Amino acid sequence: MTFASILVSYGGARHLYYLSPAELVMVQKFTWIAQGFSIFALATAKISVSLLLLKIIGPATVWRKRILWFNMVFFMLQCIVSVAIIFGQCRPMRALWEPVPGAHCLNPKVQTNFAIAASGMASLLLLALPLLTEPIAYSAMMDFVLAIIPVSIVYNLNMGWKKKAALCILLGMGFL
Repeated sequence: MTFASILVSYGGARHLYYLSPAELVMVQKFTWIAQGFSIFALATAKISVSLLLLKIIGPATVWRKRILWFNMVFFMLQCIVSVAIIFGQCRPMRALWEPVPGAHCLNPKVQTNFAIAASGMASLLLLALPLLTEPIAYSAMMDFVLAIIPVSIVYNLNMGWKKKAALCILLGMGFL
């Protein structure tokens, strides 16, 4: 949020036509910097929910634990590699947001191809929707998994169907 606030203070919410060259450089700089933090914010949120579910599910559900651990590890690795590619694609790094004579940058397709490959691996490994073509799609698929696992636990509880339905709706709200 700090970087988003700084970004807006430099004109990040305005059309590029209205920005001065100096403001444009600052907007691009804080856009790139904020990307890394936003990627790790996604990872932190998913991992914290997964750890909560691991505490709730208990020792009897091995397959749920394996799904949660796999998702936590795979998503964190994907986030680390994504951030490394973002900040490592240009030497010097400031060439991402301003022209630097003699700078060497990777082809932008490297980052795009990684995103497609990583989300494709996720969809193959987890039999997810075939439309996963971005890392964000894997994050959305993980939200779905984190909503379905508690519902699958509640479904097996010994209680009335009204209470089960209410708990399933409440715990499954992460899907929305």
